[in-house]
Formats: sequence, C-alpha cells, structure tokens
Amino acid sequence: MLKIDIIAVGRMRGHMFEDAFREYSKRILWPLNLIELEGRDQSEEEAKILKALKPGAYTIMLDERGKDERS
Repeated sequence: MLKIDIIAVGRMRGHMFEDAFREYSKRILWPLNLIELEGRDQSEEEAKILKALKPGAYTIMLDERGKDERS
C-alpha cells in the first residue's frame, strides 16, 4: 500500500497549511503522515531530513521560495 510522508521543516501546526493538510488527508485513499523537523541551522535540518527519509522512497522536494518550472 502506498504511504505518504510529508517531511516539513518548521511547524505546520497552527498555520494555514495545517487546515490544508487535514482536508487533503480526508480526501486521499492512502495513509498520510506529517513529520515536522526543526534545526538550529541548515546543515542540521538537512541531516534530520535525510534521517527521516526511508530507503527506496520516492522523493519530491518543494521550496516555497523555489522557481516555478513549466511542464
């Protein structure tokens, strides 16, 4: 069975993303899990993200400051 883990740096709870997460978790058929990480600096955050990734997982990374790509 497909399982979706969302690994977020920072807190989503109490934020507008929390409402979206709850709404989408009701709509999709697969288990949806939120993993929130915090770090003192970027290198600590990177290490925590890599530790949270499961071997063989299909990974998609998003950045709110990222550049939009056209299909």
